Amino acid sequence: MAKATAICKCEKCGETFTKVKICNSRREANEWERWAESNCTLCPECYSKAKEAEYAATHSIKEMHYSEYKRNYSNCKTVAGSYNSKTKTIKVYVDAIDVEEYTRAANASKSEIFKVAHQMAKALMEDAEGCSYSATFSLCLKYVYAEIKEAKAYFAAHKAA
Repeated sequence: MAKATAICKCEKCGETFTKVKICNSRREANEWERWAESNCTLCPECYSKAKEAEYAATHSIKEMHYSEYKRNYSNCKTVAGSYNSKTKTIKVYVDAIDVEEYTRAANASKSEIFKVAHQMAKALMEDAEGCSYSATFSLCLKYVYAEIKEAKAYFAAHKAA
């Protein structure tokens, strides 16, 4: 066992930081040190800020009571340091959704629902040989109705909030 220690410099803030790894041999440790010194370009603080910014670009931030977070959003990532002990609220990254698409789905007519289900079934049938179109269509219709139900639940939850 060999301990590899690489001294790196952050390209954003200019701070020097150390990366450590335990390797199987001294040769492997020397190779990792050379690799880390050229590839580890962000200090842990700048790296976590960059990851949070990247996550914020694909998710929206919602502030909620901590109990709601535990009950409904426990699988979502929280914003670091966002818990407020006085108000018992926390900021949570929730999936950014296309509200326009949800609005269209929540207000879809039966004709539109069936048209979408038929399009999905036809697309699936191109790849599947020997499958029943009516069974495939039935599954697609169930999927479309589930999406509509989710869209209606989304709007019901946001009206209440």
